[in-house]
Amino acid sequence: MHLDDLETPVLTVDLDVVEQNVARMAAHAQRQGVALRPHAKTHKTSEIAALQLGAGAVGLTVAKVGELEALLSDELRDVLVAFPIIGARPLSRLLARADRVRISVGLDHPVAARELSDAAAAAGRTVGVLVEVDTGGQRCGVLPGRPTVELARAVAGLPGLELRGIMTHEGQAYAARNRDELRAVSLAAGHAMVDTAREMRQAGLDAAVISVGSTPSAHDIAEVNGITEIRPGTYVFQDYNQVRLGVAEVRDCAATVLATVISRPAPNRAVIDAGTKAVGADRHMILAEPTVFGLIKGHPGWLFVRASEEHGVLLRTHDLDRWNREEVSGDVQGDGGGDLHVGQRVEVVPNHICPVVNLYDELAVHRGGAFSGFQSVAARGKSR
Repeated sequence: MHLDDLETPVLTVDLDVVEQNVARMAAHAQRQGVALRPHAKTHKTSEIAALQLGAGAVGLTVAKVGELEALLSDELRDVLVAFPIIGARPLSRLLARADRVRISVGLDHPVAARELSDAAAAAGRTVGVLVEVDTGGQRCGVLPGRPTVELARAVAGLPGLELRGIMTHEGQAYAARNRDELRAVSLAAGHAMVDTAREMRQAGLDAAVISVGSTPSAHDIAEVNGITEIRPGTYVFQDYNQVRLGVAEVRDCAATVLATVISRPAPNRAVIDAGTKAVGADRHMILAEPTVFGLIKGHPGWLFVRASEEHGVLLRTHDLDRWNREEVSGDVQGDGGGDLHVGQRVEVVPNHICPVVNLYDELAVHRGGAFSGFQSVAARGKSR
């Protein structure tokens, strides 16, 4: 059976490319002397988690308790829940898994620490804590330096908790405009973490773990002396964001949405059967180009410029200036002037693969186009 025999749209994954990506990141971590704890929110599958663990990952990172529950296995011994867990029910579910796996939790507020402490102490468990530091991403996290030290001191004094170190998600790396800027942002985040850990140790606090997490920054930040752990996620599949940032090539993009051209309403325009319900709604404004929803693999003359729920609109690149001025007319009928025809299959490399995986119940896995079968997206929809 070949991929072309499958109904579209379908999320396909080239296992050969996945294995190459996994091996490459594992080798990088080993060269730099840091632990690799990949974020499973990208693939959400037991099979790929096992592949990562088999390649030397020390454990997994998850975002929610539901992901932990879905991906528990005999091979998984150590998990970081990189998200503050608030509320009696999710804390109870978390602690119910503590007899099967060593758990650490990231948090950035005394209330979260006290709730976790109360639940752990009542259950007779000890849970590790990594204080989350905001190194520039401006999402969760306390500021580096003294604010982190103060929260770490509070955590260290609570029953049922074991202060294990600090973590950050240097998401600001995604805003880098070029490779030099990406490297500078990554190194700055790494040094902020190492300096903060030094202040913690000077205050008599444990900072054995200095954990950082982002695919685009993973190569540079691991060079910072003192970093102990990296948590990339997207690297396993890669996507158009990573290509744009210069940390991956199109050939490294293992996951693509296979779609069918369903209409050629004008010479400059084609429509595919994959809209936001198939490729996600994440858009990226690329310099000198219109907003796009992904890359059309093997067709550089076309861009994915518009999407509704079921339809994806592709535009020929020689019409980009007119598109930007909103002068492109759809009145010209016919199928001339293009290299796409109705019924043709195309591969879309999405901008951001993580939420795209969450749209599918299963992955259509293959090697070189030869369909191998389906893998269940076990952690799909596990938003709590």
